[in-house]
Amino acid sequence: MPKPSDRRIHKRYVLRVKVDLRGPNGFTSGETENLSRGGLFVATNAPHPMGSRIQLMLRLLHAPPMELTGVVRWIRPSGAGGPAGMGIQLEGMTAAQEGLIESFIKSGLKPLID
Repeated sequence: MPKPSDRRIHKRYVLRVKVDLRGPNGFTSGETENLSRGGLFVATNAPHPMGSRIQLMLRLLHAPPMELTGVVRWIRPSGAGGPAGMGIQLEGMTAAQEGLIESFIKSGLKPLID
């Protein structure tokens, strides 16, 4: 089985911002651990089930909040090499949202080392 880093399409970047989530477990909040062009990891003690469709509100510094949709692709339990949380693949982004994430990444985020 390939390592998760071998399956990734986009490079991940360190990012710590608050995010609000709505899914089958109701409303929760968390903090991003990283961001890529295709998704993000949200550290939370109340992850939604794998495969869940999630609505999230992402705030990138001076940009207006972005309401995004994603799917929970993996869960990290507490004590498994980092904070508990979930990896979310983003879907259905507009060109403007993709452009905002791209320009934010290019503004100087540090890439993660796998």
